[in-house]
Amino acid sequence: MPRFALLLFMGMIVISGACATGELDPDGPGDSPGGWVDIDPEMDENPDDALGEAVEIPFDGYEDLGDDGGIPLIGEEVLNEDEVAIPEEDPEEDPEEDPEEEPDPMDAETYFGFSPWEFNVVVLEDMGQACSPYCSDFQGAAAVGGDVHVANFSLNDLDAAPADMALYAGGDVSFTGAVSHGGMEVAGGILLPGASVAGSVVGGGDLDGSGTIGGDVTLAGEKIPGYPLTVGGTVTEFTPFVETVDLYVLGTYFMTASHVVSWKMPTLVATQQWGEIQIDAVQGMNVVEIDAETLNDAWGIRITGPADASVYIDVPDTVATLDSLVWTYDGVLGPERTLLNYYHATELELSGGDHQVNILAPNALVRFPHGLVTGNLIAGELQGCGQVNLGGFEGDPWEDKKL
Repeated sequence: MPRFALLLFMGMIVISGACATGELDPDGPGDSPGGWVDIDPEMDENPDDALGEAVEIPFDGYEDLGDDGGIPLIGEEVLNEDEVAIPEEDPEEDPEEDPEEEPDPMDAETYFGFSPWEFNVVVLEDMGQACSPYCSDFQGAAAVGGDVHVANFSLNDLDAAPADMALYAGGDVSFTGAVSHGGMEVAGGILLPGASVAGSVVGGGDLDGSGTIGGDVTLAGEKIPGYPLTVGGTVTEFTPFVETVDLYVLGTYFMTASHVVSWKMPTLVATQQWGEIQIDAVQGMNVVEIDAETLNDAWGIRITGPADASVYIDVPDTVATLDSLVWTYDGVLGPERTLLNYYHATELELSGGDHQVNILAPNALVRFPHGLVTGNLIAGELQGCGQVNLGGFEGDPWEDKKL
């Protein structure tokens, strides 16, 4: 994912013309830290295995043979003035480093120090576009693997961030609006063309714009002078950027979780009555498969079950639409134990209503022009102006493996 210079970054506010459209790159985001891999050893084979192992050929440097010498040919003995062969020194071998172990997705909470589901919104690639910024608000915190373009936007309104910051981004950020509680940690450059950030700002590039920052500012680049950006704390420049939340691992966790759910065999069948889908869950894990057309054609979905039940609704389609669907929960089972999984989807049109459910679509370009989701929204890429309220999944996609 490109890292653009400050002049290009500031140029976003004068960009005109239509936004680029299309599906997510099926190969992932390239060099972006928001990319992913499958870290479950029981999943697909690692494509890197086909490449074989790289072989390093050591180079010992050239011998200085004086004025009468030269660079010896390969295999030629190097002699000293007494025509005695100079013994070759064994090159010092670097001790083999143990490969860094991938975190176990079944133990992600230990790795992060909090549940990944505590993020209100997670986007593996980009959120918004330079020519069409995302708008509306998220009541909780967000993590974005790529670039962020938002305008008329508010974040973390209810002070519900799982870590120190309200926004974690792996690319560049252009932010117009308010971070109501907490600050932002951004791997790239930051442009705040009229923004209020309650907490601190940490950036891997330069900072420019206007508005206010309530806390400290720490930058790998510099704070561009000449603009009325007020900082309540201290400004520290040219300090190496160190991420505190690994967005690559976070994206990998959700990708793997979605894959795991998509592989589960259905344990029950949903029924329909007068246009309403009904799911009667039992204790433990409940898996039901519903195709996108059936789900979207229904006017509502009713889920009934005990408090210790969890419901996974797997949608197998690659292109899906979900509009005004009424979600009803009977008994003590609620939306915090329900997950709507779109692992195979590359495009998801989401709109209308109050979707009281946690949505997991890590491979999808999610277009959300309007409407409300109460719960998690996990997307490959996110565009639109839909609102996301606090909720959050409290189940565990690996719960059947931990019994």
